[in-house]
Amino acid sequence: MPSALKIALVKALLKKQRLDPEVLNNYRPVSNLPFLSKVIERIVAARLFEHMQVNNLHECFQCAYKEQHSVESALLRVYCDIMEQLDNKKCILLVLLYLSAAFDSIDHNVLLDRLPSSDVLYREALKWFSSYLFCRLHAVLINDDKSGERHTMYGVLRDRSLDPFFSLFIIIIIIIIIYLES
Repeated sequence: MPSALKIALVKALLKKQRLDPEVLNNYRPVSNLPFLSKVIERIVAARLFEHMQVNNLHECFQCAYKEQHSVESALLRVYCDIMEQLDNKKCILLVLLYLSAAFDSIDHNVLLDRLPSSDVLYREALKWFSSYLFCRLHAVLINDDKSGERHTMYGVLRDRSLDPFFSLFIIIIIIIIIYLES
């Protein structure tokens, strides 16, 4: 990924117009990348999605980032599973995990190290993702004042075309870590 396409301008936007603009917690950071960067992301996302479809790599119970699936699909699945167990007089334990800053704390090295690299094509894809993640820069823009550029060491920017794939990778990493620690 060309370096010039990996520089994000971060702006603070009010979460909702009715909120008090004097309270800093009422703002959220939004990263803006060059247009060409977004085009490349969309192409890569489309190719990855197609590759996953053709090779049947989608998790069968995945609801997010999947056509005709949503949070409602996930809730309906959990509800049906609970009702089935209750009908069978079974004990039920539901553990919910909320990771409010999961995207913000992702170490790029850990993310890439956890992904398998079995064949040449996959290694080439991992090289691209490595290039995509590393040496990213960001600067903060407030009104017309721009800060100096800093390296982005952690996190995956949200609201991007590749979100579904990074979300899936994050979930896989969390599952692996939980499995290895148990």
